[in-house]
Amino acid sequence: MVLDSSKHGRNMVCKFHDNAYGIRGGGTGKDRLQADKIMYQKLKENKDPMAGLVYLATRLFGWIFFNYRKGLWTGQLSKRLVKKTES
Repeated sequence: MVLDSSKHGRNMVCKFHDNAYGIRGGGTGKDRLQADKIMYQKLKENKDPMAGLVYLATRLFGWIFFNYRKGLWTGQLSKRLVKKTES
């Protein structure tokens, strides 16, 4: 079974979500939660059968990609990890 990610508007919703996580977004843990909730709501509105799974995966692993403005580190942890492995 092939899942068409554009069928339920998933590509567009995820693009907006990625922007909320990255350069155009970021912030605190509350900001991340808000971005995730908005993504989930949009996927549900589009009747995406993957909405729950996408939300769960995002909540579990999204912290690696979120652009934190304060806390243990600033920026996206994923970029820090990639820099260290490229050196």
